[in-house]
Amino acid sequence: MLKNQLHEIDALNMTIESIAVNGAGAIAHVKSTYSGKSRITTLTLVKEGSRWKISRAKQ
Repeated sequence: MLKNQLHEIDALNMTIESIAVNGAGAIAHVKSTYSGKSRITTLTLVKEGSRWKISRAKQ
């Protein structure tokens, strides 16, 4: 799902607006531009080993 969404993005630039870490999980709010409009997306992250991965994205 996320892979398909990345193909539709006009620009791959994102700005992290906020991030809250809670143990092995985190919530990040990122600002991006799609079709000339700015939008905030909430990303749910999980820590796997030493890396953080996106587990869910919602607008």
